[in-house]
Amino acid sequence: MTTSERTAFGSTAAESILRRACGLVGLDPDGVEMLRLGDHAVFRIDGGRVVSRVGRHADRLPSVRREVAVAQRLVAEGCPAARLVTEAEQPVVVEDHPVTFWEGLADGEKYASAREVGELLRRLHGLEPPHFSLPALRTFDKVEQRCCDPCRDSGVSSRSSCGVGGSVRASGVRPSAGASTR
Repeated sequence: MTTSERTAFGSTAAESILRRACGLVGLDPDGVEMLRLGDHAVFRIDGGRVVSRVGRHADRLPSVRREVAVAQRLVAEGCPAARLVTEAEQPVVVEDHPVTFWEGLADGEKYASAREVGELLRRLHGLEPPHFSLPALRTFDKVEQRCCDPCRDSGVSSRSSCGVGGSVRASGVRPSAGASTR
């Protein structure tokens, strides 16, 4: 995320985009509440019955389309998964920002037990592969980008411009014994 992207996409802009998207899909945007602003702006609508995600920019569109496809597939397979709401095709795109609308989940801190998670993972891994491609899972890429990039908040447009290399080691963070940096 660049400095200009952070400046151009704040809570006010995200809420304006959300309100326009709500109009396109027939949802009442009154009482929207921002939950967080990160890779997406996340809002609660209708007292939490609907949660919406507004992507920062058009470059998020392919990953948002993939999220929608995965969610639809899991629902079709009978797996417990977040469900899209509205009859409109999602994501909705407003000013190049992908917007999705999801069923709100219960508030609170009730988490699945380790056994329940294991059962869900076994069920998930028992499914036939999808008919669309999924990227390789790179679990820690965003962690490195957010936590380990000293150039991130310096206003420098690239790591090479600020003299920092592209690995976790270059940022001064040392991996634990036996860990690989890639």
